[in-house]
Amino acid sequence: MAVNNKSVAEKRKYSVLDVKLAKEVARLWLHKTQLENAANFGLPEIDDRYHYWRVPIVNTKKK
Repeated sequence: MAVNNKSVAEKRKYSVLDVKLAKEVARLWLHKTQLENAANFGLPEIDDRYHYWRVPIVNTKKK
């Protein structure tokens, strides 16, 4: 049996293919909104239903 080692993102030909690039896109957005020092990231994942990356943004301030 042949094994297909392509990720879901590669199979679906997404522009963003991995977690590293998904975080970089989110980091650029945070930089443009001047929030790069106010947030960290949770675990990115591909949303299979809507076909986009979901990158949780977590507040760095603790209550």
